[in-house]
Amino acid sequence: MKTSIALLIGLSGGFSVSASAQSISYNATECSQRYVNAGQETLKYRHFSNSSIENTTNRDIHVYCPINLDQSRTLDSVHAYFNLASKHQFSDASCTLEIRGMANPSVKLSTTGGVFELTSRLTMRPSDEYDANLQSYQSTYHSFGSDVTAYINCKLPRVSDEALAGSYGFTRMMGYVVNYQPQ
Repeated sequence: MKTSIALLIGLSGGFSVSASAQSISYNATECSQRYVNAGQETLKYRHFSNSSIENTTNRDIHVYCPINLDQSRTLDSVHAYFNLASKHQFSDASCTLEIRGMANPSVKLSTTGGVFELTSRLTMRPSDEYDANLQSYQSTYHSFGSDVTAYINCKLPRVSDEALAGSYGFTRMMGYVVNYQPQ
């Protein structure tokens, strides 16, 4: 019963869990704009789709996207999905995966940039040192709580001048998927 309730809460909260719980997908609307003053937000939330965010400007937009990390599983990768058909030729999407300790957030366990493995999918994996850093952190902070937190910082590229003048003037982030290693 608890599993059913948790799954229903998760589905209504902007993310979904696969049947085998190997991956969890998040809507891009979980992300929030960074480096902006209150009232000056330029990020667009799709009115007919409650899952994606758009940049409709001639400037790059940076977003912070939280990950509800399963503490009992080993993180394999994170995929972020983009539609970049109207991006400016000198700008591109990018993301960084960061994993930190919760008992001491200044402890960075892993920071890695993403690589486009497919046209619209940018993939990030924990660094090679992550396992060793995690063991050291959990040993050091065991009595304080050894849980970790993760998030991605992404850049939605600016829109080309031609596209801004037309009807297809946006770049879009659809969402991101957290993949765990099989148990």
